[in-house]
Amino acid sequence: MYNLEIDPKQLEKLTKVPDQVGKRAFKYLVEEIHAGFIDESPVDKGKLQKWKRKKVNDWEYKIHDGPEYALFVALGTGIYGKRGTPIVPKRAQFLRFVNKQGQVIFTKSVKGQKPNPYHERGVARGEKRVDEFIRRAQREVESGI
Repeated sequence: MYNLEIDPKQLEKLTKVPDQVGKRAFKYLVEEIHAGFIDESPVDKGKLQKWKRKKVNDWEYKIHDGPEYALFVALGTGIYGKRGTPIVPKRAQFLRFVNKQGQVIFTKSVKGQKPNPYHERGVARGEKRVDEFIRRAQREVESGI
């Protein structure tokens, strides 16, 4: 599991409004971040776009069910990842994979994949709209929607 952090200054804004307004605005924030995950995810076979959202309580949601390789796409692998070393075989002399053209490739190492922080772009997309979500929630609460 990977926990994303939302800018504390943006979250603090939600606590300075009436509770009902804050909860509703937080819901809109989570919806926008979830949509950002889907929209910002790179598309190859579409597996990174199948994120689901689950409400735990009014102030906690989970965005989940991304594929097991989602963090590798977001944070990078090999020389671009946490270890900073090429990817090499563990039990064989060569790595074997099929490229996009359908060719079978054998090699002793690969550099890895550069990070694609789509998850950070999704969060940023929601963070920059917090004030808008508060105004919307305030209007809705005042009008009884």
